[in-house]
Amino acid sequence: MRRVNRNSAALAAALALGVAAFWMAPVGAQEIDAEIEAQWDTPEMKRIVQEVERLPLADHAALVDRLRAKLDERLLTPDPVLTRRFDEWKGRTDAGVARLITRGLFDGKTEVSGGGAYFSFVTASNSYDETPDLALARGKFSCLSAGADGGVFALLDSRDVRSVTESDVPLEIRGDAYAIYDDRLGEKRLKRQPEAKDGQVYAVRSIHWGEHDTLAVFQVIGVDDLGVTIAWRRLRSYKPLEHPGRRDR
Repeated sequence: MRRVNRNSAALAAALALGVAAFWMAPVGAQEIDAEIEAQWDTPEMKRIVQEVERLPLADHAALVDRLRAKLDERLLTPDPVLTRRFDEWKGRTDAGVARLITRGLFDGKTEVSGGGAYFSFVTASNSYDETPDLALARGKFSCLSAGADGGVFALLDSRDVRSVTESDVPLEIRGDAYAIYDDRLGEKRLKRQPEAKDGQVYAVRSIHWGEHDTLAVFQVIGVDDLGVTIAWRRLRSYKPLEHPGRRDR
């Protein structure tokens, strides 16, 4: 019975202090700075690590899973102060508020594949594995590019993403997917990596050949050291076309 109590105490201590002191320590760059690193050297943290090391392997693994799940929740749950501005969107599957974490900051530390740096307007997931439409890296947005997949952006004049209609989006983005693909390769008119600016409203056409083709708008409603918070709406879904390499076959 004493062993069970000790294990439970170690799990509780690690969840309460380990998450607070390490997983959610302020991070402004990919390298952990000396102040954060020093938190591992405190007597309390050393005690927690020692307690965890005494756990059976199965309990140790369960603890890691719980820590990752808690990290995902804390990283990817938007600030309620921001989401309250969009209460009328609750329950909708074509609109919402989401967090994106700068790529590289939490790779390998979250349960969500990709460290929270991605978002899909179709699945409303931050997972890299669920055909994401948006990525955040080095202060810029991009569409996930896998093979010929990708997309284009346009900066809109609107000050509120809720008021944007499909007619407000440039025709170049609303047109034929193959024409967009050819123009994207030529980098003639459409933006591929716009800067993430607080308050800016964007239109994006994200094309996953053979899977989904989506037109969406989003607005940056919050910026912090870890990433951004966006309010988004899916305006239209197009019939997915075949990969460009197969269009002439």
